Amino acid sequence: MMEFARRQVLSGLGAAVLAGEYSRLAAAQEFAAVNPQVTPTRISGIRSEDGLDISVQLYGQADARGFIFIHGLGQCHLSWVNQVFALSRHYRIATYDLRGHGGSSKPKESQFYSEGPRWASDLRAVVNASGIKCPILVGWSLGGVVLSHYLSTFSSRGWAALYSWGP
Repeated sequence: MMEFARRQVLSGLGAAVLAGEYSRLAAAQEFAAVNPQVTPTRISGIRSEDGLDISVQLYGQADARGFIFIHGLGQCHLSWVNQVFALSRHYRIATYDLRGHGGSSKPKESQFYSEGPRWASDLRAVVNASGIKCPILVGWSLGGVVLSHYLSTFSSRGWAALYSWGP
């Protein structure tokens, strides 16, 4: 049996994740070319309370009821491409990249990742910037953890529903 060094295994996993994200991106670009109403509006200047840039994308009707989708560990906003395509014709959709993921800031210090209120304040910044009134919050895996920190840190008012699932 062949033994792999940890670095080889991790680099192989990283390549597999990147390949998956690139194929999702290609699918998103192809779909957007045919369906321009699902081309995202990127919101710039969204910052966390501790000064990190947060990458946020908006889709759909500006005045419609809406969803905010929160991805899992090692993913990005592209994890929600199918949901965006299915829902953006009738709803306002916001996706964002968690700190350390996708287009958001990636600080090296561990304290930026180990404190739940930091993740919660990022979500609050996205909720405020999105303009979605009383959003439905949806989290997958780490996104569900972010939702639980949000609920324990801030008031439970201001959102319509909460869905969380994953490992």
